[in-house]
Amino acid sequence: MTHRPFYPAGHENIFEDFRQFRTDCGEPDSSSVIHNVERLEELFPLKHGRESLPDSLSRSAVSQFFTGSKGTPPSARLVAVVVLAYLRCAVENGSIRSDPETGTPHDWECVLEAWQARLREAKRQNRPEPPLPRHGGRQDTDTSSTATGTTEPPGSGGTTAPDVAPGPMEGGSRLSVMPSASSPVPPGTARRADPVHLTPDESAALVAHGDYGLVLAEHARIGDREALYQLAVALALDPDHCARAQSWLVSATAARHPAAADLVPEPGRSIDVHDARARAKELARRAEACGHEAALEFFLSCVQQAALRAVPVAAEGDEPR
Repeated sequence: MTHRPFYPAGHENIFEDFRQFRTDCGEPDSSSVIHNVERLEELFPLKHGRESLPDSLSRSAVSQFFTGSKGTPPSARLVAVVVLAYLRCAVENGSIRSDPETGTPHDWECVLEAWQARLREAKRQNRPEPPLPRHGGRQDTDTSSTATGTTEPPGSGGTTAPDVAPGPMEGGSRLSVMPSASSPVPPGTARRADPVHLTPDESAALVAHGDYGLVLAEHARIGDREALYQLAVALALDPDHCARAQSWLVSATAARHPAAADLVPEPGRSIDVHDARARAKELARRAEACGHEAALEFFLSCVQQAALRAVPVAAEGDEPR
């Protein structure tokens, strides 16, 4: 297979693809890369705020990005920063053509989207089997649909599951669902949602934003309305999954989630992407405030990806050289 410069080369290991990309960009020194990271807002006409992308990068972070020393694929935000900074270096050393009007690397939107797709693939390949969330003080191993092969909700068979969160916050535990509803729910009105079983593509779309996507998927599977609301917000920003996200919002609304109803569109209309993005930003701010790092990373990634999709894509067939 012929390698298209600046795009993922198709190696089994994503870090080999990253190193090939570095070669395509002319092997720029780290000082030039770091300098360009600080100027991304100036160098690229991004249509979103800079709060979703780092504006600095250390030499060690650049090195770890290409060596994979941490053992896991990097975040979507870091991939975006590195790809853009290296593409700018490629313009400066003549490895890639630039737009004569803006000075940006030719076809950079398509290149960046290709790398984000490659990252999602790598995360799917490297994702370990997640532990099941705790519910009602025990592990749901015997009553889950995963264990039994059925869609029977946990707690069925004559008993009613208590309306408690599937897991406590525990200081931002990666296995907990971050609470988002600011308005209190009157006693006795809270209820669980119908269990949700996501498709493999929906699960992969969530996982692409970080481990917190697994937490939401597992908790939604046992009828946690908060998890259902949050995953609906995330999927509403993905054009491939926004239709099903509307169904999840309706389910969360039926379970009396206090924030879900306002995002449900009028009959015959789709979810307003701008409203969904504002909700994702709100969830990111709440995650930062309560110290839930996994949720913060997840929702910042959702916001960033939604913004990148809003950038016009260059015509098919345009080569980067």
